[in-house]
Amino acid sequence: MRRRWWQISWLAVSFLPACQPATGSDPAEPYRVAAEAMPGPARRVGVNLGSWSWWGAEQLGANVVMNPGFEGTIDRALAIVADAGPHRFTDDGAGLGRADGFWASGTFDVRTGPLAGVHGTLTDSRRAGRRGQPEFWTEPVVSGLLPGDAVALTRVRDDGLPSHWWVPDAATAWVSTDGRDRAPGSPGRRSLKLQPPSGATAEITTYLDAIGDRAGKLLPVSGRWLLSFWCRAQGAGTLEVVLARQGQAALLRRQVQAGAAWSRQQLSFTAADDGPPTILSLSFRASGGGVYLDDVDLRAAADTGQAFRAQVIRALRELHPGYLRDWCGQLGDALENRLAAPFARRSWRYRPGERGELLYSYSLPETMDLCRQVGAWPWVIVPTTFTDDECLGLGQYLAGAWREGGFGEIVVEFGNENWNALFRPAGIADPRVHAEAARRAFGLIRRGAGPEVPLVTVANGQYSAPERALAVAQALPEAAALAVAPYLLPELAPGLDLARRIEQLLADDGSRWATLAAGAQRLHQQLAVAEVNLHTLGGGATPPERDALTAGAIGGVALARTLLRGYAAGAGRQCAYVLAGFDARLADSDGYTRLWGLVRDLGPTCRLRPTGMAVALVNRALAGPLHAVNGAQDPTLTLVASRGQAGWGLVAVSTATAPRSVCVEFPPGDGQQLPARLLRLEATGPDANNEDAPRVTVVETGLAQAGSAVTFQMPGQGLVVLLPGTEDL
Repeated sequence: MRRRWWQISWLAVSFLPACQPATGSDPAEPYRVAAEAMPGPARRVGVNLGSWSWWGAEQLGANVVMNPGFEGTIDRALAIVADAGPHRFTDDGAGLGRADGFWASGTFDVRTGPLAGVHGTLTDSRRAGRRGQPEFWTEPVVSGLLPGDAVALTRVRDDGLPSHWWVPDAATAWVSTDGRDRAPGSPGRRSLKLQPPSGATAEITTYLDAIGDRAGKLLPVSGRWLLSFWCRAQGAGTLEVVLARQGQAALLRRQVQAGAAWSRQQLSFTAADDGPPTILSLSFRASGGGVYLDDVDLRAAADTGQAFRAQVIRALRELHPGYLRDWCGQLGDALENRLAAPFARRSWRYRPGERGELLYSYSLPETMDLCRQVGAWPWVIVPTTFTDDECLGLGQYLAGAWREGGFGEIVVEFGNENWNALFRPAGIADPRVHAEAARRAFGLIRRGAGPEVPLVTVANGQYSAPERALAVAQALPEAAALAVAPYLLPELAPGLDLARRIEQLLADDGSRWATLAAGAQRLHQQLAVAEVNLHTLGGGATPPERDALTAGAIGGVALARTLLRGYAAGAGRQCAYVLAGFDARLADSDGYTRLWGLVRDLGPTCRLRPTGMAVALVNRALAGPLHAVNGAQDPTLTLVASRGQAGWGLVAVSTATAPRSVCVEFPPGDGQQLPARLLRLEATGPDANNEDAPRVTVVETGLAQAGSAVTFQMPGQGLVVLLPGTEDL
């Protein structure tokens, strides 16, 4: 039996008359599990895999170097036409402008309206053209664009310095790229050239693990590691490689005497990363002549042959997600790049901005392989900027991935939170235009995939504005589901005691789920949850006041209740947000709060936060079709049952402060094994967390069986799951 992260304290199963209390003398009021399963899909809670960051806890790749092939950049965005002439159009968002001429020699592709599918070249652009709006000129001449039409803009640049690498200001003239001379067999398009003058040094550096004291080390370089790269020299060029934390002795320092021909350097080293948590850097320094460099790979030896770090795989196996949602900010990416090998993969950007907006991440094939490893099904985000050919090609790729992976289905979502102004540079907020663009994309993806591939097409809408969300669903009947994001507690005022803060966290949702469920039923569509977690960034509360909820045990209880309410509303596909993320900057004041990660870190502790523990517990219990649990109309108790192959499971969440005895009657005589084990989220208080030590655990306690009923003790403001006795530890 392999060791798990929970603790088993004791197990006591006794036989009492039906619905007698586990403790005390008064009979428990019964709840009854419905014999018929809820309609619609029923999958374990999924996880958003999330963006890969070089600086935070989201260091996902086994090769920890981002943009290891020194590749170029892709810029993509959506213009929503404000007005148009025969060879020009303006965008309706003044804040989306780029420098004059930025889009010149790029391409455009009309996504909606009478000209949908028309494409060509952008001959020029202005940050502020007519009426101060961004303006674009086209070739060939395009006539017939209408206000509101969505036009995708694309610019690919392979002539600049690589993103995610930094060059000292004094050395920028000595660092360049070369598209004609690269490592043998490299899938990339170019290499890096360091060409210092006599007596000088040309240097390029990438940085990692940069949060520092606030989080401690999130990427400890301890044990055996491997560094490989290709290089060649011009003349007597010498290359020095240094891996170090700022202000500390180097973890690796090697001199490489490169030859005139390309050669692969493979360095193995054992490190003891014992110093303070300062920024980690990997630097290449050339002197004595020119040095070409390509295809860098730095990883723990244990991660050889893997696309993702072992800690990522381990955390996902503990969470046991039903889906992996591959949301990594790819709205500005291209299909070719989504499928590219790491050394050929460019960075991309969809928001105006400089280096900080450029993203580099994992690919679709790597996501599919990770899904296979952890037993999840893929949830794919389709960039709204994809052309017709890209949508068709995506469908063809998904068909092959489905056959190879054996997935029960592949969820395909059009964009991410199109309604959200944060994603406006590549989002379509208008429900009608959103629906039109999604309809075109879904049709082409389905055509490419073929009729046998079980694609589940999903549009997205705003949970806090149910009627607006349902307007998207109504405009897009071709979508199988409408995905929302029921985030919790977006604002928190300062100075509230813990009880009052918890009361706000556990407040009712204002009937949003009921409105969405009724609307989806009327439209004959399903609901889904693309993202859910706490979202406590607004308001004036201090970071400790927020952390008590976001990282505390009560946060896990609140997330579990929201998931159960989603299931009850018909959202059989749900994804929590997000696998990793140590903290997030506050919206209205200085400081950070402990969001979003379901894990505190991916090293060194790899501890699940209470939100992650809640996801893992729910996924253990909900192993099959879901069944409603009917009984007393008590809004403080939420229950959902599931009938899996091993027998019945149940999840119960209480928001009442006092413990109680709960009795649940299961359908009699159906031959399914009753729950025989109870796992409970255990903490010293609702604000206890796992940030610095494991103070929130899972313990196993007793329940009573009698006939077709079980009785158990429900803790106040607690989370409990019931499992069949044969459920594997």
